[in-house]
Amino acid sequence: MSMNFDQLLNQIEKVKLIKAFHGNNPDNVGVLTAINQQLMILEEDTNDYDRFLASEVIQLENMATMLKLIRAQKESLTYLLSKVPQNEIDATSKITSQTTYTDLEKVPNGLDTPRLSKAVEDDTKKDQMKETPKRPKFQKRIEIDEVTLDEFNLLPKYQVGRLTVPKINEHIQSFNTLIRDKFLLITHPKQKMSKAMRDVYFEHMQLENDDTRGYMFITEKDLKEKRFWSQSKFNFGTVSRNILVILRSLGRIRESRGSGHTRIIIL
Repeated sequence: MSMNFDQLLNQIEKVKLIKAFHGNNPDNVGVLTAINQQLMILEEDTNDYDRFLASEVIQLENMATMLKLIRAQKESLTYLLSKVPQNEIDATSKITSQTTYTDLEKVPNGLDTPRLSKAVEDDTKKDQMKETPKRPKFQKRIEIDEVTLDEFNLLPKYQVGRLTVPKINEHIQSFNTLIRDKFLLITHPKQKMSKAMRDVYFEHMQLENDDTRGYMFITEKDLKEKRFWSQSKFNFGTVSRNILVILRSLGRIRESRGSGHTRIIIL
């Protein structure tokens, strides 16, 4: 491709700058060193993203294979069902619906809705009581288990980076301190709370939703604004966020977003 005069001048200026940096000026050495370090960091980040993309491609391929198997299984079951005589299907349907419902009960919108007989309702309630034991009034985990070596080896390399098992568990211990401190704050007698403690308490209560019910949780705001109620070193920095990603992958936590807050739920 031909180069016009302005482009040629531009290239000459770039060559001059490069030659100037290769001079004996000691100030240029520091600039070149900094540029070289940045290039190394960029190259390392590029390699991390390449590994991440390769892992995602493998997962997508696995999911595509599973989808094919599910579709094949569906076709097989549909074929088998087509071979079952209709009278057997009707007989099965009749057995499952026999004497389950009694009279009809009118609902406000005027539609007839089948109502279970009282005897069946009582039996159903008894079975539910037997199968579902009552949960204690307060049963929330306030501590996260440390990561084992086997779990660590299963984590994707792009998540782990330079972290080691001892380093991850050190951060988990700090995170557990934060969780316990928040738990102690929200269970502190209200009449003995300071104004700042009450503000945190009422905000925590307002952020409870269906996702958090029955679980202890903290928020991203807690990680940023915890100075007066926790001495935990776990914060909202890059390493801490990476630890949260690892804990989410291992099923130790899950996140719930809404009302402008991110809730970190302890499982």
